[in-house]
Amino acid sequence: MTGCSNKSTTEPEEVNNTNEIETTEEVNPTTQDVYAVKIMDDDTNEQIPEGVILTGCEDSYLVKIPVQVDSTLIPLEGALKGLFVLEDREIGQSGLINALYQSDMEFDYIENEGDTTVIGLVGAVQFGGTCDVPRVMDQVEKTIELYEDNYKIIWNGSETGWACLSDQSGECK
Repeated sequence: MTGCSNKSTTEPEEVNNTNEIETTEEVNPTTQDVYAVKIMDDDTNEQIPEGVILTGCEDSYLVKIPVQVDSTLIPLEGALKGLFVLEDREIGQSGLINALYQSDMEFDYIENEGDTTVIGLVGAVQFGGTCDVPRVMDQVEKTIELYEDNYKIIWNGSETGWACLSDQSGECK
């Protein structure tokens, strides 16, 4: 996909250190869907399509896009890793943005607790402004919901950490 940074490769990775070790394991790419953000252009009187997921200050919506990932990963893990390696704000020339571009987020783990999928995420989140708070949250949560209905996010080891990212009251613990 043009404009997307992706660290997966179909070529064997060469590691040159003092022992001259080369890996011959090949990564098999596939694609998984993630969400990107489309911010409406006020100057063009662009209309929000029906049936989309509104986000931001209701001035933007989510759009599914494919990202290339390692086919040996389970779909949700691949999707999150694919989402978190998108480094630029602009996604090619598509008119879509990555609200996570200032953040340094990483997938940590997935485990099952009964009928709930527990997703461990780690890192730091940066918001570009008030309207970016729901964009960041929705981009991650709605991507997860493409693969899992019943889940909870553990953020940096905290069960309440993810929910508290969007709390601006200072009361969230």
